[in-house]
Amino acid sequence: MIYAMSDIHGCYEKYRDMLETIKCAAEDTLYVLGDVLDRGPNGFKILLDMAARPNAVELLGNHELLAAAHGSVKRTVFFLRRSGLTLPVEPLE
Repeated sequence: MIYAMSDIHGCYEKYRDMLETIKCAAEDTLYVLGDVLDRGPNGFKILLDMAARPNAVELLGNHELLAAAHGSVKRTVFFLRRSGLTLPVEPLE
């Protein structure tokens, strides 16, 4: 079976609930059509879960592109924290 999701926006519990609802199995393919990051607190937790699934394919959305395109360390750290990532140390300016 082929499944598609989009606009998860860091909502890990809803993401996991949907996987259980559709009963996504190893022989299925899950396409995630962008916008995993931002807004909700667990975008990176979702990305880590997806990375552990060989049958998950993510297409970058504008929120992932925004995270990758930040021009300064300070702005990137702000974005990462807003997306739920805990950083162990403060970055250098």
